[in-house]
Amino acid sequence: MKNYLLVLVSIFTLSFTTVTNAQDEITATAVYNGFNGESYSFTTVVKENEKAKTIEFSDVSAEILKQFDLKSDAIKGEHFFITYVVETETTTNDEGEEEDVEVYVLKTIKEAAY
Repeated sequence: MKNYLLVLVSIFTLSFTTVTNAQDEITATAVYNGFNGESYSFTTVVKENEKAKTIEFSDVSAEILKQFDLKSDAIKGEHFFITYVVETETTTNDEGEEEDVEVYVLKTIKEAAY
């Protein structure tokens, strides 16, 4: 009887447990550096005690590319509010070994008035 009760409690508990694969969205103000043929580059605008970070996005949605012509040199140096996530992908290196690689995914972009 105790085993039966233990199984019921376990099933009940597990039925309310959910596994989430949510990624934290990161928002930053950044300066657009341009497109190098493979990726779109931004450098974050920093506040006190922060270090600037250059972020490269190799995959940008068609919706964002309709909104801004990121391949154009005309918007280089412009300030934007960007939202992105960092995903981990497993790839195979030249030696045939699997390795985890961080991939930056641009979610939203808005012009920043500076």
